[in-house]
Order: sequence, then C-alpha cells, then structure tokens
Amino acid sequence: MVDFRDTLDHSRHEQFYDYWLEKSPGPGLLPGRQHIDPIDIPLLMPWIFLIDVVREGDRLRYRHRLVGTQISEWMGYDTTGKFYDELHDDAYLAWLLPSYERVVKTGEPHFHAPDVGLPLSAELEQIRYSRLLCPFAADGHSVDMLAASFVFYDKYGEELPPGGV
Repeated sequence: MVDFRDTLDHSRHEQFYDYWLEKSPGPGLLPGRQHIDPIDIPLLMPWIFLIDVVREGDRLRYRHRLVGTQISEWMGYDTTGKFYDELHDDAYLAWLLPSYERVVKTGEPHFHAPDVGLPLSAELEQIRYSRLLCPFAADGHSVDMLAASFVFYDKYGEELPPGGV
C-alpha cells in the first residue's frame, strides 16, 4: 500500500502534511483551527488557503478565510471572505467541489495534481498546479475548515517563482 505522503509532489506539501499530522490533538482526532499557528509555518503561509466549511441545512458552502499572498498574486486578486459560489460559475464548481466534499465527508486529506491549468482565465489556464487539501475540525470530528497548500508550475512542469500572472 502506498503511503499518502509518498504521493505528494513537492517538499512544501510534505512539510504542510507533516505539520497537519503533528497538530492532531490525539489518536483519531483531527486538528482544529485552534491548533494552527502561522508562526510555526511562516515559509508555507504564502502558499496556503484556509477555507471555512459553512453548513446551511444539507448544503455545504466554502468561504476563503485566508488566502496566502503568493496565491493571491498568481490569481491576480484576493478572495478573502468570499464564498466560492459567489466567485465561480457552476461548471467550475462542479469540477472543483467534489474533492472538497470528499475531504469534508471522510476527514482524510486529498492530493490533486491535474493535467490542466486553472480554468479561471486565459492566463491561469497556462499554469499547472498541485494542491494538498487537509481537513480541520474544532471538535476533532466534524470538518469545519479546510487548508490547501499550493505549488504552481508552468506548462512544462517547472515550478514557478513567486509572483503573478
């Protein structure tokens, strides 16, 4: 069986995954937002999204609580405080949200490195990325926040330096 950590394609993801594991408050419990201290991971924070999971009846909505500075630069705008369904069309949400819903349901991290760029603009479609998505739960069980670590690549697979489009 392949160890989940071995599927990660970048040391930044490995470091964040190790941090997430380290922050678990006990066996079988997920870490919560209260366990994260940005001072612990200053070199990772520019590449991290913190995403609130908002339950509205049977519906889940996702809101950007924090958007790392490097992510904002690459996207060309800051989405802090915005809900995904306010920012993106239905086609993009249908492509993106199944992995989020899986992490919320299972409480297990998910790694994603698609062969396509970000379908948000012509410039971003040229950018490839990999994303580690980790669940957090204030009570240790019910996922109420996700954290995503990103690495951006050019269309040839070379890591992009800090900056933006």
